Amino acid sequence: MRSKDNVEETIKKKLSFTASVELHDRMLDEVLDTQEKSKKTKSAAFTPRIGRIIMKSPITKLAAAAAVIIVVVTIGVDQFSTNGSAIAWGNVAARAAKVDFVHFYELKCDQNGLEAISEGWHAHGKTMKLNTLGSTSYDDGQIEQEYDRHNVRTGKGRSELADGRTFFEVMSKDLLSTDNDQFNQQKPINVGGDFLVYRFEPSEEQRDWLKGTSVTVGRNSLLPVQIKTYYDAFYGKGYELVIFDYEEAEKPAEFFEPPTAREAPHGKSRIVLDGKEVTMEIKDAPGIKEAVVRLHDKYDGPSDGLPGYWRERYAAEGGPVYKLDVVFITKEGYRSETNDLIILWPNEGMRCGVGDYNWPDGKYRNIVFTPVLRPTYKENEFTVEISCWLRTKE
Repeated sequence: MRSKDNVEETIKKKLSFTASVELHDRMLDEVLDTQEKSKKTKSAAFTPRIGRIIMKSPITKLAAAAAVIIVVVTIGVDQFSTNGSAIAWGNVAARAAKVDFVHFYELKCDQNGLEAISEGWHAHGKTMKLNTLGSTSYDDGQIEQEYDRHNVRTGKGRSELADGRTFFEVMSKDLLSTDNDQFNQQKPINVGGDFLVYRFEPSEEQRDWLKGTSVTVGRNSLLPVQIKTYYDAFYGKGYELVIFDYEEAEKPAEFFEPPTAREAPHGKSRIVLDGKEVTMEIKDAPGIKEAVVRLHDKYDGPSDGLPGYWRERYAAEGGPVYKLDVVFITKEGYRSETNDLIILWPNEGMRCGVGDYNWPDGKYRNIVFTPVLRPTYKENEFTVEISCWLRTKE
């Protein structure tokens, strides 16, 4: 299959938000047209005109992100000159801290290609994101909630902004912090007429999963244009790319308010830290009969005893944390695979999932669930709550 065909099939598959066929076709044509134009201009410098194409493209849905990726990857940052610059990273962080509103795209690519696209908006401490499968998330700076396309809440947890971190600090894994003395004097590795590129190596604690981050910045505005993070973790290699757009009109305050939700079906049971399985009934959840939960470990040791994400957070916040396994039983009596990578802080939910085509009848089933572990007055005894939802379409 030709490269263009690969891109077309990927975009068709990933951009599955609700829209008319005509709109889908128009956006796809514009993406592919952008790709062809970018090939013809590969030998040219990364001019202001191309920058304007990226930030003012008429592709108004998630396809815009795909178009940007095609342009940026095709042209590459090797078109930048290597003349030195005295613009220190601290100036970029200080400028980003003053931004009240930004529109952005997030793309995740693994070794198999484009994995996910989302579009988001952040204003005055609140964030709203739209994902390609129709789910939405709302973050008010304290609590982050996720909803499916039917406005059923499928996840709820503590916001990454809750400790006073800014939006750009979260998106850059704290690189865009005015308190980051380690990097504030760092200079760009590449300088062009319109853009600066900074490169950052991971810390000692991040090196087992994070391989480096590059940030492209507007030379005059000093605002981040894109952040690209490379990772090599237990779940595979790939990168995440965030693209920022400062030209879209600011959204009204009500845009960032979550919908009136129907609570997801859930089960509830007492559980003891003894490694024994507890079976709970799941009520009013179409397709799901029971959940089998096992609380098997309490961890309060050094942070390097935990994998990637939990290690970084544990190092900052401490513990203890608790490890549990969850298995689901469907109405047909099928037993899911075990999700054995669940690590929880007390009273905080974590969005998880289990299932694919690996069921006895070969049909697709994916169970999205959020477990919460609530302490009781007895040591090592908890109430475990599970909100869950069965998806039968990929």
